[in-house]
Amino acid sequence: MANQGAEFSVGAAEIGNIKSYIAGSIADMQSLLVDVIENVPKDEEAFQKVEDERIRADCNFRKVCD
Repeated sequence: MANQGAEFSVGAAEIGNIKSYIAGSIADMQSLLVDVIENVPKDEEAFQKVEDERIRADCNFRKVCD
């Protein structure tokens, strides 16, 4: 089944929505940086800790919330 593909159509509205989603995601991530160019994060206190175990179970940064 490897190397199989599928064709589908994407309209201009869907592309616009995806672009908006990506731009918002980038803005969210950059809002947690002191220096965007150098990719320097804000202090740890700027990041929300997640209490929901269902979310934490798959998180690569669980130790931060412990």
